[in-house]
Amino acid sequence: MDVLVSSSLGEQQLDPLSGVDSMRWLSEKPNHGEIIRLLNLKFRDFERDFDSSEVADELKEYSHADIERVCINAIRLSILHGQRMVSKKRFLRSIALESRRRDIARQD
Repeated sequence: MDVLVSSSLGEQQLDPLSGVDSMRWLSEKPNHGEIIRLLNLKFRDFERDFDSSEVADELKEYSHADIERVCINAIRLSILHGQRMVSKKRFLRSIALESRRRDIARQD
C-alpha cells in the first residue's frame, strides 16, 4: 500500500506496523510546479479568469494547506457575491486575507 502523507510528525513517529510500504512526504512549501498542479486541482470544478501560472509566484511562501485555504476562500467569496467565476482580483484578495491571517497567527 502506498500513502501520501502531509504531517508535521516525522516518519519515525508514525506507526511502523501500519502496513504502509512507501510514503511520499509533502514538503512544507510546494515548488512552482506543485503550486500550479494544486491550483488546477482546486479549481477543476469552478471557473476562473486567470491561469495558475499567473499567480503561482504569489504563493511561493505558502504551504499546501495555506494554498488550499486561499482557493476555498476565493471560491466562497465568489459564491457569496453571486459570481460563477473566481476573478484574478478576488483570488489576489484571498491571498492578502491569508497573509493577514498568517501575520495574526504569528503574533500568538
